[in-house]
Amino acid sequence: MMMLKVDPPQWLLDNLASATGVVVAVSGGPDSMYLALYLKAALAPLNIPLQAVHVDHKLRPESRDEADQVVRWLAEYDIPTTVLTWEHQPLNARIQEQAREARYRLLLDYCYKHNMNRLCTAHHAGDQRETFFMRLKKMSGLKGLCGIQKITPLDNIQLVRPLLNHSKKLMVDELEKQGIPYLIDASNISDKYERNRIRHFLSDKANDPFLPNEEELNYLLNKLTTAKMALDQGTNVVEKLFITFREHYAVIDTRFIEQPQYFQEEILRKMVNRYGTPRKYPLRQKSVDVALLKLQGSAAFTLGGCYFKLASQGWEVRKEHA
Repeated sequence: MMMLKVDPPQWLLDNLASATGVVVAVSGGPDSMYLALYLKAALAPLNIPLQAVHVDHKLRPESRDEADQVVRWLAEYDIPTTVLTWEHQPLNARIQEQAREARYRLLLDYCYKHNMNRLCTAHHAGDQRETFFMRLKKMSGLKGLCGIQKITPLDNIQLVRPLLNHSKKLMVDELEKQGIPYLIDASNISDKYERNRIRHFLSDKANDPFLPNEEELNYLLNKLTTAKMALDQGTNVVEKLFITFREHYAVIDTRFIEQPQYFQEEILRKMVNRYGTPRKYPLRQKSVDVALLKLQGSAAFTLGGCYFKLASQGWEVRKEHA
């Protein structure tokens, strides 16, 4: 049995050092098989337990056989694996979206149940590039354009993505060099799904000098993330100056609309997170843009489950009642 030779970045070692245990999501594809073996090597000196979890979505007849195969493969590398099954009715729409939501729900439940506070997924540089262009097409704001983050806090669990700077080609080459098996998911080939269409477009334009490659894009995203951190500090200052919180609502000083637009957008999002309808996904940028225009008028309006009403002391923001 051969182990991968890895050189984990310091941010990852620092993060994992405080882990009570690490769950790695393994579909059986090359990305997640590489990640499982990568973490096996990285965690060896830290004496931190590693647990692989495979989710059987029951969307294809062969899914159970594939799950059993993943368990056998990882057992050869002394990586314990648990199979979780998503029980569901027949699906006719939003299949990938529902599968993703179910997968993360099952994975996080497993982490809580077994007191393991790190969940690692195999998002890599190619996924980062695809996500950037998908969000660009949807006119995402700065937060969305910063891409997939290395670490995302989820209550008491941290979602960690160690491979964001790794090329899929190099990972596959290493697996094949060492004879490490992996599955091929046919759904990744179909143009039925938007991410696949973006992936195929970028592959066809691989030599286009006007499109950033993975390395160039990662450099850009790091710069955007640094800029966002600085702007977020400014947002906190503006919030303290122009927002007054009452018991069940907030008041936005009318001078708020004189502040830079980024600060206005982020504070509106904070209002929605605090008083609005719980949401799985961030507000659309277009919705925020429309709300900013309405703040320049005097008519009441709603945004994300919040009710905005102009009063004598400023814009009152409270939960929208049905």
